[in-house]
Amino acid sequence: MRIRVLPSALGGGVGQPLSSFVVDDCLALDAGALGLYGRIDEQARITDIILTHSHIDHVAGLPVLVDNVYDPKPGCVRVYGTEATLTSLQEDIFNGRLYPDMIAMSKRLPPFLELRELPVRKPVKIAGYTVTAIPVNHVVPTVALIVDDGSVAVALVTDTAPTDEIWEVVGRHPRIRGIFLECSFPREHLGVAKAAMHLNSDLFAAELTKLPPRVPVYVIHIKPRFADQIIHELIELRDKRINVAVPGMTYTFRKKAEKAKK
Repeated sequence: MRIRVLPSALGGGVGQPLSSFVVDDCLALDAGALGLYGRIDEQARITDIILTHSHIDHVAGLPVLVDNVYDPKPGCVRVYGTEATLTSLQEDIFNGRLYPDMIAMSKRLPPFLELRELPVRKPVKIAGYTVTAIPVNHVVPTVALIVDDGSVAVALVTDTAPTDEIWEVVGRHPRIRGIFLECSFPREHLGVAKAAMHLNSDLFAAELTKLPPRVPVYVIHIKPRFADQIIHELIELRDKRINVAVPGMTYTFRKKAEKAKK
């Protein structure tokens, strides 16, 4: 399984203000920068998009991608989200004010996109993968995702305060080969992290104690403004599992448990 961390920082710098990941060129997890990367033919390879929640840094690129790849013929990109997330897409984005109502247009024209509700705690088949959505602790309804291709599985846990259920599920899963976990703020901004229901470096360290001992952890959702400080504090943890995910890089996970290769 290959997972590309899409770049979104100004000037290609460190950090990931817009959250989006592409699995094996065809499945997108979140859509923050999705319509802003690569060539149109690369974007058109994406058949399915799974949204973890409705915040703009996770959905901003969705209408752009849908517009970019539209072809007036049967078939369109499928977008998955919980009921709360799909409701937000309709009311807050595809509402005719912020962006044209492509949801309504898809009912009378060759479709732009198809919305599908993502169940929680129930594995579903999406784009040939088994995907399980587990609720996490954030200011709007949000899920973590476990993506399993039958040989290996990877967990994506972005936008959460301290949480437990996802780690219990990950701990029982026999094929987890990598975990992508957010760390948005440095140690000194604990108050902001708690108010926004994100992790800072100390909260991140506490979450590490709940994770499987030999699974590599890739740090995501680093705020560019604090990137150097966050990375320094993570290095101080001296935990060999920790890898700072590099925007623009592709990480490969293989059946044999091993560190992902850039």
